[in-house]
Amino acid sequence: MRIGIITFHYSLNYGAVLQAYALAECLKSLGHEAFFIDYQPDFRTKQFQWSWAYCGLNLVNIIYPLLRKRFGEFTAEYLSVTSRQYRTIEELVGDPPEADAYICGSDQIWNPDISHLDPAYFLTFAPKGVRRIAYAASFGKKELKQTECHRIAPYLKDFDHLSVREASAVRIVNDACGKQAKHVLDPTLLIDNYDSVETRSPVKNRYVLVAKLQNNSLLRRTADFVSRALQLPKVVVNNYSARVWQLPGKRVFPGPAGYLGLFRNADYIVTNSFHGTAFSLVFNKPFIITPLSGNVSERNIRITGLLKSTELLNYFPEMFSESRIREIVASAIDLDWAPVRKRLRKLRQDSMGFLRESLS
Repeated sequence: MRIGIITFHYSLNYGAVLQAYALAECLKSLGHEAFFIDYQPDFRTKQFQWSWAYCGLNLVNIIYPLLRKRFGEFTAEYLSVTSRQYRTIEELVGDPPEADAYICGSDQIWNPDISHLDPAYFLTFAPKGVRRIAYAASFGKKELKQTECHRIAPYLKDFDHLSVREASAVRIVNDACGKQAKHVLDPTLLIDNYDSVETRSPVKNRYVLVAKLQNNSLLRRTADFVSRALQLPKVVVNNYSARVWQLPGKRVFPGPAGYLGLFRNADYIVTNSFHGTAFSLVFNKPFIITPLSGNVSERNIRITGLLKSTELLNYFPEMFSESRIREIVASAIDLDWAPVRKRLRKLRQDSMGFLRESLS
């Protein structure tokens, strides 16, 4: 079966690109042909463009071209993307790529703050009679506004098979349209071996890896404490922050393959990123997860849901306490990963079962 996937495969974001790769690989393992619909609306791509801010001296103007090159190389080698690039939903409706089924997901494609509930990410362009599937789509928050629920209700009703990445999203879907969605794993967790794409870590010596989504006080204090406790330097993987003085450490800007290598070779991981958490689990690395704060704190639900399902929620301290952090560091180093791997295997089987059933 030929399957067209729509997601954020083009983002300069490690989790977005690697979840896209992982989903395509899982579909191939089931005997299908998978490709990505190159849908790049302006509201998503403009944030990664060169800016005149700071008279053109903004550090991101140097970082983005470097990352575009490295991400582009990964995409060209590992992702099959349509030759035509679509910029609007109208273009997709007028000339959708041919497929036997369409899948939207994973990632926060249904987060109103990120995708603006663009109907393209709900597969409204799919020709009548072609199967529509949502795999591990995420709202990125616990609940939607009433107006948002009303807006997506007709979109959701047209799906043949619905699955979401967070348990809270099951309720959102049910409240919006009365349909039952299945709770499944993020695609990055469906794969336990990234050897074929992973490249060597750009850092040769031992280190504490800091993989951040938000540079907040709790992350900084925790990373500093772990670095001192283990007497290891910090390596910060950071693909867009220009405020290098706020989180001292060796900064690296790898492509997705090098990002995987950083996780595999880290001695310890400090992160507040969902995919930072996911790859800590994939590589069985000692870790501590700090919460996001402020206007993105709602996104913590993505991380806490994953940690609950693997019975690792105690590695998510909600506030800074030296004694608590010290306890977590010691516990993570001595963690028995066998039960965690067993729980992940069961979750993988259930999630792959959803894909098999949806495409049978």
